[in-house]
Amino acid sequence: VLAQTGAGKSFFVSCVIEEILDRDEKLGKPALIVIDPHGEYLGFGEDEKYANKTKIFNENSIKIATHELSASQICELQPFISPVEKRELAKIIEKLKEEHPAYSMDDLITAIEISDIKANIKAPLVSWLNDLNSSGLFTNVTKPSIDELARVGQLSVIDLSNFIHLRDKQIIVTFIARKLFEARKANKIPPFIFFVE
Repeated sequence: VLAQTGAGKSFFVSCVIEEILDRDEKLGKPALIVIDPHGEYLGFGEDEKYANKTKIFNENSIKIATHELSASQICELQPFISPVEKRELAKIIEKLKEEHPAYSMDDLITAIEISDIKANIKAPLVSWLNDLNSSGLFTNVTKPSIDELARVGQLSVIDLSNFIHLRDKQIIVTFIARKLFEARKANKIPPFIFFVE
């Protein structure tokens, strides 16, 4: 949906969402997922008509499980990691998955620090990962789960309005979009409409 600022894009999208949520059950309803950077869709959670069909996920309920990220995905989130650092990171991740499947970012950083990787590769890699870890987004459990987000007839609003840093917002959107795509491709979740404001 393209238009100038103030032309009514969010209003139009809200009307589309209402129409879908109001559809007859016989017609089928997809899951609705909205990336909301400005808190413009939070009203659905307060509206008597839609509150029971709406779930809001904010900064307190959005986390990324480190062990669900490959070396390539971490490098997408931290593009300054060099190819050599990426190769060493992939080896450490592979070893961690065998020994400690639900590892956290702290566990990954510790594994790199105690490894025998050359110091000139280890130091910047630890620094890049500490920088990612400082966002507070990474734990050992992803929240919300993709199943929670993509429920038939439910509007899931990913409220990014209280996230200060653009990079944190980009990390969340990248992770969620990839997870949704992979889960749908594997037929693990129902059809959904994904709105990115």
